[in-house]
Amino acid sequence: MLTWYFIALTQLITPYIMLARIYHDLIQNTNQYKGSVIIEIMKLLTTIHDSADLDIAEATQNITPRVAARAVVLDGKSIALLKVGRDGYHKLPGGGHEEPEELLDTLRREVLEEIGCEIDHIQSIGQINDYRKEWDFYQKSFSYLAYATKRNLETNMTKKEIEAEFSIVWAPSIEEAITTLEQDKPKTYEGEFIQRRDLVILKEAEKILKQYP
Repeated sequence: MLTWYFIALTQLITPYIMLARIYHDLIQNTNQYKGSVIIEIMKLLTTIHDSADLDIAEATQNITPRVAARAVVLDGKSIALLKVGRDGYHKLPGGGHEEPEELLDTLRREVLEEIGCEIDHIQSIGQINDYRKEWDFYQKSFSYLAYATKRNLETNMTKKEIEAEFSIVWAPSIEEAITTLEQDKPKTYEGEFIQRRDLVILKEAEKILKQYP
């Protein structure tokens, strides 16, 4: 009799145990990927690549994309740029996402490390994907408009950035920032992609700023 009681009790509570496990797994997955919830709904601005007849979906189907956050940082009307002296181009601050950060934490960290600024009043600009066939490299960049609340803080450039002669430049306006990038003549394959990518971001940011003069 007692055995049948335990069998009946087990059958009764088993579905609830399974539901509890599913809920636990769901929470774990949500916490693990919660930074991705925001990025999935960002507007896709364009996909950049270097092959006219390329099928992007086919070329990237087996590649895990690098995810990055980038910012158009304003102080008044001035725009922060990074001059890459060795390679002949300018770029926007930003860099790769690192687990377990949320994407906006990545953005704040990269901006502080590269241009020594703390930022606030962040709003999305859009997403740019780029596929570099020569490297078989696929990247998703999520771009934001942000305002500097503190400047001239200590930067933390990587060895690679120091060797590439990174330096901080403040363009007087977004129009000047766009002109600066348009006049650049990158010396590297990577620089050509960065120039194309960041010009799209800056021009989209310009549209947003014109709505709120």
